[in-house]
Amino acid sequence: MATRRHRIAAIPGDGIGTEVVAAGLEVLEAVAARDGGFALDVTG
Repeated sequence: MATRRHRIAAIPGDGIGTEVVAAGLEVLEAVAARDGGFALDVTG
């Protein structure tokens, strides 16, 4: 199975707390690692 790469922007402090963005990225990375079918390129 090929890994799909998704590019997303995560901007802490855009109306939600910076800790929320950090926690959300941790969850997304854990899901990507467990699934194995996609990966994330995060900028911000």
